[in-house]
Amino acid sequence: MSAGISHEKELPRLSMHRAVADHSSRFRIVTLLMIASVVSAEKMALAQTSTSDTGTAASSTLSIETRPDPPITPDWLRDNPKPRPPVDECTQMPGAAPVPEHCNRPQVPKPDREGARDPEPVAPERGEDETVSEPTAEPDSREPDKTSEPETVEPEPADETEPASKTFTGVGGSLIKSVERPSLSRRPITLVTEGMVPEDIESGELLVSVANMTTAKNVQNQLAPKGYRLLSRRQYSSIELIVLKFRVPKDQSVADAATWVESQFPNLLVDANHVYRLAEGGDSKKFVYDLLDLSDGLHCVRGKIGMVDAPVDDSHPVFTDSKLQTETVLPQGVLPAPADHGTAVASLMIGTNAEYGVSIVPEATLIAVNAFRMRGGSPATNADLILSALDRLMSHSVSVINMSLGGRRNSLIEAAVHSITQKKIPLIAAAGNKRDSGPLYPAAFPEVIAVTAIDANNRTPRNSVRGEYVDFSLPGVDLWTATVSAGSKYHSGSSYAAPLLSGIVLGLLNAQNVGVDDLYSNLVRRSRDLGKTGRDTRYGWGRVSAREICASFN
Repeated sequence: MSAGISHEKELPRLSMHRAVADHSSRFRIVTLLMIASVVSAEKMALAQTSTSDTGTAASSTLSIETRPDPPITPDWLRDNPKPRPPVDECTQMPGAAPVPEHCNRPQVPKPDREGARDPEPVAPERGEDETVSEPTAEPDSREPDKTSEPETVEPEPADETEPASKTFTGVGGSLIKSVERPSLSRRPITLVTEGMVPEDIESGELLVSVANMTTAKNVQNQLAPKGYRLLSRRQYSSIELIVLKFRVPKDQSVADAATWVESQFPNLLVDANHVYRLAEGGDSKKFVYDLLDLSDGLHCVRGKIGMVDAPVDDSHPVFTDSKLQTETVLPQGVLPAPADHGTAVASLMIGTNAEYGVSIVPEATLIAVNAFRMRGGSPATNADLILSALDRLMSHSVSVINMSLGGRRNSLIEAAVHSITQKKIPLIAAAGNKRDSGPLYPAAFPEVIAVTAIDANNRTPRNSVRGEYVDFSLPGVDLWTATVSAGSKYHSGSSYAAPLLSGIVLGLLNAQNVGVDDLYSNLVRRSRDLGKTGRDTRYGWGRVSAREICASFN
């Protein structure tokens, strides 16, 4: 009985052990099945990878990342180690993981903070043999197409050689306005030879500018055996130039000689001895002070104006009470040009007899330097004589220089202009009178203020010059002015508009104490817009007013 009771009590214990054993077996079986499933899936994945990557062995070890062997440092680099540049997370290195995804996204600029300014762009360094093209001025999209005058303005012909437009955003390293100017020492020689005709240059003459007399002698000694004969060597202290003038060999043209000499002396300025002519037009009718907003000349203005022009008849009655000093840079024995043009230009600035026409600054002093002689039956000068005249004027400490003349671009005159404007002396020049003649220099130099002529109806002649270099418009058509032999007559041309602006400029500097750095912007503010709204190639900024320059003196 006891035994049966004991057996009955053991049965539940055995059943419990069997149940635990059966549960453990089931758990092991499920676990093994799961492991087998995972291994099977991994094998299938490896098989697919091996199949798709032909010729590439699949790694059988999934948990170990393989890395390439470190590169072997060569002996020359080990002995002369160079610092490695810093590498950021967005720099792709060989054998490394791909760069983060954000490195491939476009960079969105952050909004500007109040008062924050963008950093100035840094120009990339250029190699010795690289060339950098000159920036071109973008057209002003704000300029409307319609004109403010009844006649239709003809479309401007394209001119790839036209100089870049000038702005008045301040000095910015230049005298009157911030300008873009090519390097003086490396101006392409094509500008010297392009379109050159005998009438544009002095036959057989070549100009070379050097830095010092030692270089001058060296150049002379090297060119002499090649058949280059030295005609003159001049040192212009006031404009900081030393100029050699050579006669080129008879078997060479001036263009070929300029190209060859520049190739031998690439750091020097080499150019032809260009010819310049008086910028006058024809004769017609007259008009007076009203376009200048004056009733008389600016009698309050003192100071010195310089002038490079033809001779002036200083015995003319128009100069009886004038402060006029005449000089010449012509070599002895050279026949000077007639005095008609120079006398008219001078009388427009400092004439004191109203019978012979208007005068803008009759109390000022004029230093008139003659650089013109007869050439082929007409008045003309050249680059060599103009350099001499400019140097002479600078030695007289003039405040403004007027140049009613024009011709082709010359690199030595450009260097002189740059030297003068760096000394804070404004240059005013006639823009020209022939529409199809192309840019006229020195007016087209960025640092020179270019003046075109308008008539009594505020219009330029139909065939007048057009160009981005035109700055301002002033009366220059049918002006009654003095001429030779105590006479007077009507004159027309930008030659006669330029001296009026020269007088206004002297008035702003002298009577209004306008600084040279603010001169150009002051002239713009005084201008009445003509033609298209804003600045245009026909009128520039428009007609300049001389109103109230002497108001504080009256």
